[in-house]
Amino acid sequence: MLAIMRGQYFEDGNKRTAQLAANQELIKHGGGIISIPADRKEEFSELLFRFYETGRHDEIMDFLYSECISGFEREREIPDDEIERQRMEDRAMIENFIRGKKR
Repeated sequence: MLAIMRGQYFEDGNKRTAQLAANQELIKHGGGIISIPADRKEEFSELLFRFYETGRHDEIMDFLYSECISGFEREREIPDDEIERQRMEDRAMIENFIRGKKR
């Protein structure tokens, strides 16, 4: 999602398109949806701008995971180490995508 937003592949609608694509995958796999709370949009915009400028995604990823994914019921408790492993995989995928664009 962040890579599409930062990549600016379309003349308009990059954030909407990226969020729609991310939500399709989340829903397909029972992961809920990403929705930026109305009262947190300014904070999201600031984090996104920093990500655009620096390529560092730690802050915005933490924000998305903690504040913006909702609408699913966990059937089992997911261990913290498994959550962290998935976050690391997600971050590695974004970093690899960004590095690939710079070549």
